[in-house]
Parts: sequence; structure tokens; C-alpha cells
Amino acid sequence: MSTAPMELQSERVIVQAPLSFTGSTKRILRLTEPSRSLALKTVVGPWWKGTLRVLLDSLLVLALGVLMLLAWTFIAAWYLLWGIFLVPYRLIRRGDRNRKRDALQHREILDAAIAAQALANKHVAGRD
Repeated sequence: MSTAPMELQSERVIVQAPLSFTGSTKRILRLTEPSRSLALKTVVGPWWKGTLRVLLDSLLVLALGVLMLLAWTFIAAWYLLWGIFLVPYRLIRRGDRNRKRDALQHREILDAAIAAQALANKHVAGRD
């Protein structure tokens, strides 16, 4: 019996800027994660339910493609008009997001160490 490892909160942090091609794509694709209502799902049942799910999933993929195209068009226009002026600001904000992710990773490591120590103390106390 194998279980998938739990995703850590620091792994969910998107470091790229929302007004970057990579950052906007990651945020749009996050809509399709299993925990979201828009996630692609499997269907067990009659053939027409499977067909309906395929059609709905196809519409979802099409909608995400259109949303990504619109976002990328807006981002390209934004960079052409204002992008060069915002480079220092974007570098500062990226540093803030990196520090946020690093702080989350540090907290997760501390939590894991505390849990391991508590388990060891419980094991030692059980021997006495």
C-alpha cells in the first residue's frame, strides 16, 4: 500500500510574476488541479456520461487556451508599453516571493524536526 507524498505548501508558491508568460500560465493551469472544481475528472458509468465528460473537458481545455492567449496578448502589450520601466520593481517583488517560499520551506523543515523529536521522545518514554 503506497501513498502519494503530500504536497508541501512551499511547493505551491509561484515565484514568477503574474504579469509574466510563465507566471500567468502557471496560475491559469492551477484552475485544473484536482482540488479545484474545474479539474478534469474520470467518469464511471453509462457511455453517455463519459461522452458528456469528454465534451465538457474539451470545452475546459478550449476555454483555458483562449484565456491563456488573452493573457499572453495582454502581457505582450504591457511589456511593449511599460515593461522597461518596471524592471526594478519586478526584481524586488520576485525577491519577496523567493523569500516567502524560503520561509515556508524553513517552517516545514522545523515542523518535521519537531515532529520527529516528539516521536522519539514518545518512543523513549514508552520504554521506561
